[in-house]
Amino acid sequence: MFEEKIKVCREWLYGIKVLYADKLDISIAVDDSNEFVANIDSAHHLGQLCVSQPDFRPYDFVEFTILAMRQDSDQVPTFWYGDRAEDTVQDIINNLNRGLNILLEES
Repeated sequence: MFEEKIKVCREWLYGIKVLYADKLDISIAVDDSNEFVANIDSAHHLGQLCVSQPDFRPYDFVEFTILAMRQDSDQVPTFWYGDRAEDTVQDIINNLNRGLNILLEES
């Protein structure tokens, strides 16, 4: 189960890296068999995708966090956890794409 989720997240990330090279600054912090961490930044947002085994983090498998770069100190980040047992690969892709839309917003 984990191997499939980390694989699909890697493929998604490398796909958007090519498609949105002019709009996103993507850097890979960790990429090994146990963990995948990528920073995804745009002109107005900072994002991070983390995929790891449940024993690495307080969630199971996938976390996608996005923070707007405005100056509000009480700002709450947007996040999604792909850690329900019934989450399918398509659920993961759909939620990653929702996050991508937020990252690409102009404000």
